[in-house]
Amino acid sequence: MNARMMVEFIDGSKTMVEMVAIANATGLGEPNPKPQVNDMVVGMKRIKVRAGGMDHLSGKCMCGAVTWTYSGETTRNLVCHCADCQRATSSPFTAFLGMNPKQLHWDGKIEHYESSPGTYRGFCPLCGTRLYFRSEKWPEETHVHAATLANPNEYRPDAQVVMRSRAGWLDCLKSIPAYEEFQKRPANQSDGKKKA
Repeated sequence: MNARMMVEFIDGSKTMVEMVAIANATGLGEPNPKPQVNDMVVGMKRIKVRAGGMDHLSGKCMCGAVTWTYSGETTRNLVCHCADCQRATSSPFTAFLGMNPKQLHWDGKIEHYESSPGTYRGFCPLCGTRLYFRSEKWPEETHVHAATLANPNEYRPDAQVVMRSRAGWLDCLKSIPAYEEFQKRPANQSDGKKKA
């Protein structure tokens, strides 16, 4: 049974959304008697709705030429420290969301690099954003980079893997100076002072 409900976004805008009753885990087709409040993305906006444990996520590359949407449970939320991820992303680690490829939809052109036999890394050919990792080792999962989420700050990892390759200098980050902006002002920005 479907129902329509008015939802209000954090920015104050409102819209009508059609909600679909979600069957419980027994597969008997009865509505979940105790729905829980979860995040849901409608378009590119995140709202709180009642749902039976479903995740509704979306994201994009840096230039916006490639977008993705996902409806389903994430299989894992992990930070990977392996040397291949470090090289592929030019960073000390990467954060992934494991997703069922059958519930993941991509729009836009994606190129692939086979980083090892049977392992592919997808990226946008226009801006170079790394989008995902997939491997024959885990055929039922696509590991989407958490930084491509519509709101990456909402990502919460629940595991770290391949700690033997973890960059040792990560331990000193808390002890070095931290800045809200750049350490040195970019050359094309003024400091707001007028010259006499």
